[in-house]
Amino acid sequence: MVEHRSPKPGVAGSIPASPAIRENMFKAVKDFLNQVYLEMNKVSWPTYSELRGSTYLIIIFSFIFVVFLFAVDWLVGKSSECIIMNWYSLRVMSGKEEKKKIFYFSRA
Repeated sequence: MVEHRSPKPGVAGSIPASPAIRENMFKAVKDFLNQVYLEMNKVSWPTYSELRGSTYLIIIFSFIFVVFLFAVDWLVGKSSECIIMNWYSLRVMSGKEEKKKIFYFSRA
């Protein structure tokens, strides 16, 4: 019986009968971690005062954004309530709705 091999000797695992070489996988992981270490040494890390200033800035802008979203939500809620109440009261006053449905929307 003749053994079939991959046409590329460096490529293992292309044939089900030849398993992938695990040494290459461990070498690749080691090379990757080595490159990560080298790149992390090139990073310019912020000082404590820069980090504190950035944190304060993020907290302030987050608070401003929360206030803005609250205002928009409140305005949309009040305007939609006003539109719905006016529409419903116009329909009830015009006699197009039955009298028993007057309390369909209740104001708290």
